[in-house]
Amino acid sequence: MYLVAEQVKYLRRKKKELLENRKRYREMLSSREKSAIEGIGLPAYDDSNLVDELYRNKEELDNVTDALATSKYLRGRTFDYVNVGTRVKVRFSDGDIDDVMLIDAGTPSYSSDEARLSSDFGMAVFGKEEGATVTYKVSSTGRQISLTIEEIDKIKSHYDSFITERARKNRLSRQARKDIHDLTNNPEEYKKRHQYTISQLFLINEEINKIGRNATPSEIRRKAYLERYLKENTLVEPPKDNTIGIGSIVSILIRNEDGTSEERDFELINEAVSTEVNSDYVERISTLGQALYGKKAGDSFKLRRSNQSSLNGIVLTVDNTNTLENEKHR
Repeated sequence: MYLVAEQVKYLRRKKKELLENRKRYREMLSSREKSAIEGIGLPAYDDSNLVDELYRNKEELDNVTDALATSKYLRGRTFDYVNVGTRVKVRFSDGDIDDVMLIDAGTPSYSSDEARLSSDFGMAVFGKEEGATVTYKVSSTGRQISLTIEEIDKIKSHYDSFITERARKNRLSRQARKDIHDLTNNPEEYKKRHQYTISQLFLINEEINKIGRNATPSEIRRKAYLERYLKENTLVEPPKDNTIGIGSIVSILIRNEDGTSEERDFELINEAVSTEVNSDYVERISTLGQALYGKKAGDSFKLRRSNQSSLNGIVLTVDNTNTLENEKHR
């Protein structure tokens, strides 16, 4: 079973939401139990709705956690033909047009605009190229449906991806390259550039735990690398003040060339190590990361791009509360 980056992003956010719900339900039950002991209100066991909510939340949390822990993550997509992870525009014989992403079977849904590979539609379009016309039968009704694959979306920026799908040298800004080179004679500061955040620690451990007994040689080498990375580098927490640093959760507004504005929320990290998704994380070594590091809420910044005009932006919020102590209380 494979998950594309969009599904991984959805499931991680869903897991966070379910963990917060679990904490809230437990606090409510604890409060009711205390009230019952003190003779105020109803006993906790009479509140069946709350207990049922907690049970349903646990069941969904288990399913989401299992999907993240047992599925393989698809790195790199095929755009020459319809494959898992590609978005395609199809025109049905009745004139209706749909934009659909093909996903693997058996995974929790992240969007309504998706089709499972195991579906009648999925099996019909899988492996087909642009311009192909296919006819398939709906297994539940026997109805025949014809469609034409009008376009496969080949623009990589339209997709979420795991940051490490791109080589580090292609993610490193010119200024970051110079800064890191200048730190080679300052081992202490150089080491700080390889510190990882709390959320990255979870991702690295998740990847390590995925590599089981039947691992391939490359997976064994990967596991050894990750274990060595954790051993040789250290955990960092967000700044104590309100500046943007490693581990900060940041919200920004960028003004595009056409005058439209785009809001983004992400965590600032030194560098991607494991399965960080490009829409949830920004690396300090990137051009955007360089522009934001050390800024505060309300500060403006300029995003300089090679061979393109610069973009202007403003920092909306900076959240530095994602500490290890807070994570322990989830």
